[in-house]
Amino acid sequence: MIGEAELEAGKHPGYGKAMNVQEQAMRLSRPDKLRLMEALWADLTAAEEAFDSPSWHEAALRETEARVAAGEEQRLDWDEAKRRLRVRA
Repeated sequence: MIGEAELEAGKHPGYGKAMNVQEQAMRLSRPDKLRLMEALWADLTAAEEAFDSPSWHEAALRETEARVAAGEEQRLDWDEAKRRLRVRA
């Protein structure tokens, strides 16, 4: 385990490498960043069974489904949801 002082001083063996990867990613063009993000997401989600949903997630989904079924809530496509969220901010 590494101490906070060592990390801040850059003494951790992986410290420089991790920062280098981040710096490289920040220098990518927008299309390359999107391709990288998609590749990372595909890799992270390849084994869905490795991910545990939080305990509250199923209950929240059921509540939303019930509101939609009762006509109390409408489904939105992703573009409309993003637009509404941006207006709120």
